[in-house]
Amino acid sequence: MKKIIKIDTPAWSFIKYNDDGSVDYKSPIPCPFNYGSVLGTKGEDGDREDAILLGKKQEKGTELESNCVGVVRFIDAGETDDKFIFSDSKVTLLQKTSLYLFFRLFSLLKSLKNKLKKKNGVTGLVKIEFFNPLTYQV
Repeated sequence: MKKIIKIDTPAWSFIKYNDDGSVDYKSPIPCPFNYGSVLGTKGEDGDREDAILLGKKQEKGTELESNCVGVVRFIDAGETDDKFIFSDSKVTLLQKTSLYLFFRLFSLLKSLKNKLKKKNGVTGLVKIEFFNPLTYQV
């Protein structure tokens, strides 16, 4: 199903931005994917649902419609923090592998950051799911 997403952080950026344009955090590794949020939604943390857009690099602030093809199931300090995956073409094995490797490394870095901030609770990648486009409903 197609959804409208807004890109807050272009692919290969070291800086993750909030919806209001302020800096959320600076990463020691770049995110290889466009990162943003799904317009018109609200996640468990009160912010819009997180969105990962596969494919070519987009400009910060770009809003576009794309197909939701899966979800990264993630826990951040004990709270659900899923990230929906969007693509308008078939997800390749390289993209799937990149998602897995990036979020394994991201889990370690985010866990360390949470410990330094004295945030309790598990932080990490649970799993990555890809949806059957014929049966998926949002």
